[in-house]
Amino acid sequence: MQFVKNHWISLLSGLVALMGIAGAVWFMMSDSVVEEMSKHKQLGANISRLMSSPKNQAMIDAERDRGKAFSDEYNKTLSVAEDRNRREVLLDGVFPKPADLQRHYQFKEEYVTAVYQLPRELGGGGLPTAQDVQDMTEIMEDEARRKAEQEDDSVPTQKWTQPTGNTFRPGRGTTFQPSPRMGGPQMPPRGGNLRPGAGGPPGNYNPYGGATGGGNMFRPGGGSGLQAPRGGAFQPSGWGGDDKKNVTVSGAEVQYRAAVTKARSVRTYATPASFHISSMVDSDRPPSERDMWYAQVGLWVQEDMVEAIRDVNDAAAKLLGEDEAHVGNMPVKNVERIHVLGYVMSSGSLLPFLASTGRAQANVDTTHAEFRPSFTNRTSDELFDVIRVQLVVVVDCRDVLKLIDRVTRGKFLYQLVGVEYTRSEASDERGYFYGGEPSIRAVLDFEGYMARKVYKPLMPAMVLEDLGIAKEEQQ
Repeated sequence: MQFVKNHWISLLSGLVALMGIAGAVWFMMSDSVVEEMSKHKQLGANISRLMSSPKNQAMIDAERDRGKAFSDEYNKTLSVAEDRNRREVLLDGVFPKPADLQRHYQFKEEYVTAVYQLPRELGGGGLPTAQDVQDMTEIMEDEARRKAEQEDDSVPTQKWTQPTGNTFRPGRGTTFQPSPRMGGPQMPPRGGNLRPGAGGPPGNYNPYGGATGGGNMFRPGGGSGLQAPRGGAFQPSGWGGDDKKNVTVSGAEVQYRAAVTKARSVRTYATPASFHISSMVDSDRPPSERDMWYAQVGLWVQEDMVEAIRDVNDAAAKLLGEDEAHVGNMPVKNVERIHVLGYVMSSGSLLPFLASTGRAQANVDTTHAEFRPSFTNRTSDELFDVIRVQLVVVVDCRDVLKLIDRVTRGKFLYQLVGVEYTRSEASDERGYFYGGEPSIRAVLDFEGYMARKVYKPLMPAMVLEDLGIAKEEQQ
């Protein structure tokens, strides 16, 4: 008893501890605890089985198959793009290195012929030439003389003189009537009935010596506007003679009627001066491999632009009929300029294609030809070389999007990266006629993409160096 009294605290603590152990054992043996522990045990067993023998292999295989399908589709798309991108060179045996020096000269001749053919493919022409104005003068003289003879009315003798300068100033009635495409009346012919295709193609063209024959084409060195022939003002036939009555014809009216007649004879205003002509044509020396390659690429780009414009205009011509398929009714009315700016290098800077500085290009507006980075931020890489081109046209407002869409489907897979436009009048002081429907002067910037896999084997060593391709391969 004395022992219990002396150690009652220890004994009490032991009893409490014993009761706690018994309670814990009883609690752990309850159904809820056993069930929870069984769940954790099962989860652990599942994890162990997954680690030793994965059961998600089907998912892994499915993802692998999907990745392979995506890769196959990408490669197929790239292959289609490369096939569509492929072009024929002007002359075999030139790229990447000509077989002999004669090939250099042959390529230059082929290039000049091809680039001067571009406006003809559009049914293009410029403003009336000096010969056009002279011909119209004779027509108007004959009309006035016949009228005077019928009325038996004497006409005072008066000398016809060329107006000061080359500026065309339209008189009353210079605006075309609404286009037949909108159901309006047709523009009456003034001073002639010359229609597209009625007289066949323009006369023979000598790329170096100018045009001969027909008057629809630009004459290098001679200007494309209204200019008097060398030696002074135009002198109408019959002036000062004794066998016929002298008549008076208005210089402004002559120019107006010549301009209207010319407008009815072309589908769009376009001359060689509208196009980017390589600087290699300015030299008598054989062009370098670099010059020939940049000339070839520039020609490819311009052929795409011409094909797009021609397709848009041809679609409208089918609806109008051949007699009304002239510039006043066409969607694309004036190809003012095609600027092939050059390659966009991997650094983002421009590798320019130099253009001719000859007289054929002297009066071309280049204010919009500056290179500006695009929102795409695309540059030349191992898949595609990026080309920048600017198209400056006068186009019917209703057909702007048609033209843009058609250009983007060209062989070099173009994308519009910039556009500016201003209103264009139905006629202007230079003598251009655009018809009665609203039109705009649009400046359209495009990026084109050339598949490097296709064109790299053709690139001369100098071009590879310019683009930094050889250096990239060495790294």
